[in-house]
Amino acid sequence: MNVLLVKKAPCLQSYTFLRTGARWKRPYPIQPRASDFAPLAELEHLESLHLSVFLATDEPPYDRPDDHGSILLRLAGNRRKLRSLTWDWAMATKNLPAPGALAQLARASKALKQLTVPANLTFAHLCAVEPQIGLERLVLATGTVYLSREKSHRWLGSLWPRARIEDQS
Repeated sequence: MNVLLVKKAPCLQSYTFLRTGARWKRPYPIQPRASDFAPLAELEHLESLHLSVFLATDEPPYDRPDDHGSILLRLAGNRRKLRSLTWDWAMATKNLPAPGALAQLARASKALKQLTVPANLTFAHLCAVEPQIGLERLVLATGTVYLSREKSHRWLGSLWPRARIEDQS
């Protein structure tokens, strides 16, 4: 479906996808995968991308490998105009973007002003940091994983020194 969207609306500036946790006729609705949204990287005029995927209360997160980090990089890295990226998605811990992916995202997305994402920050404090000044607001979405919240927040503050960090995890 997103491939068709890219063909039919190449000048799209804003994209919102909401998948509620409500059940449909099946026991479990089909869960989207990160790769389903990769074609959106072709939208050169995209300024705002908001993905919210909510699961039913008894529905487990998609637990097969699904590379959210590389899809985030692909979406944000090539977009000169992308200002806001929300990736609010309940996912299995092994699919959460790791500190290395966040550092790559910081380097690749110079225009990004607001980022909302869950992340695996377990060993973030051990990763090298190259400060990036573009981001103004970072929201850690529900599902973010820590070993030490304070150390992870310090690391994020070093990565994006101008960003206001909000933790919703």
